[in-house]
Amino acid sequence: MVDANSLVREAALGPVMQMLDSYSAHELASIVKPSKLTAALLDEMKVKNPSASVKGAIWQLACLLLRTYPAILAEFRFEIQDVMFNQLFEQIRSTKAELRTIIGILKGFSHALDEVALSESQVEKLYGAIKIAMVPVEEGRSQSVLKAAAKLLATRAQVFEALIIEDAVPLSEEVLKLCSHQNLDVREAANTLLEELTRRFSKGLKEGKAHKDIFSYLIKRYNTIIESQTRFLTPLAVTVTRTSKLGVCAIVGILALPTKTFMGEPILKSILSRLIELSNSQAIT
Repeated sequence: MVDANSLVREAALGPVMQMLDSYSAHELASIVKPSKLTAALLDEMKVKNPSASVKGAIWQLACLLLRTYPAILAEFRFEIQDVMFNQLFEQIRSTKAELRTIIGILKGFSHALDEVALSESQVEKLYGAIKIAMVPVEEGRSQSVLKAAAKLLATRAQVFEALIIEDAVPLSEEVLKLCSHQNLDVREAANTLLEELTRRFSKGLKEGKAHKDIFSYLIKRYNTIIESQTRFLTPLAVTVTRTSKLGVCAIVGILALPTKTFMGEPILKSILSRLIELSNSQAIT
């Protein structure tokens, strides 16, 4: 049974989040009273054990406040990030995971990582949790969880950059699978993430030979998929058909110089030729 009080409390938090996204921090400070509100939200989590939907909304709001008032709320930064981290892993390990809590925490971290208070070990484990959240499971994982995880990794890629580059091949394969997901919102989030990952991989080339090997593998992988004649049965082909021309051009633009440098001009011309062919046949919409 749905708790009516929980619905009321969740609904009350929504307008505050909208205001934080719409108005200047200075204008809202005297109304919102960020320190008092943040303390009240944390007390709610500690004392009252709210419903999953309220937990999710509380973490989103607390993190929006932290993003909007970083100096005022500096004393709360570690507590917010650490408690969210622990709750996320509690949910992941639970046999009765609260999806709305997980979604709220993932969205919260998207807002809260301008300054990272977590330890290096926690950051590494958080990356692993995001990857778990991005994997669809047979019994069906909420599409909102997949989308929130992909958006978090795309938005905060700089926090996980070293891990992303080290994990380039398996991570790219998982993202490519999401690029062909049946849900449009998930596909769009995956497309955005794919572009950001491509940018990080290209940037990482200057750091050593291992990155060149990774990049070479990924370029060959992308080129093989693009060359496939089965347009709707391969992840990147679906990515191309579901992504705007501007998005495809952005990815190709990111790849162009390192592809030419490390793979040779013929490979680059092959990729460009195939994309032009798809565009001319109206595969890119």
